Amino acid sequence: MIPGDLTDQATLLEEIHRDKAVKAVQAALRRDQIAPTGECRNCGEIVAPEVRFCNADCRDDYERQARMRRLSGT
Repeated sequence: MIPGDLTDQATLLEEIHRDKAVKAVQAALRRDQIAPTGECRNCGEIVAPEVRFCNADCRDDYERQARMRRLSGT
């Protein structure tokens, strides 16, 4: 194998890992930017004004659905 090929492969692998890390951070930031509205963002139940979800199950369902939307491109 030519040394340049190893360098190119290492660079490509580094770019792939960096892109995945950036996307993970961006997704976390988007998730944290969901503004509280006084209603559960998943089921619509009335909650305290500073709360986004009525419970952990609704939060998990919302995040699971959001992840599926991102993966499907919708």
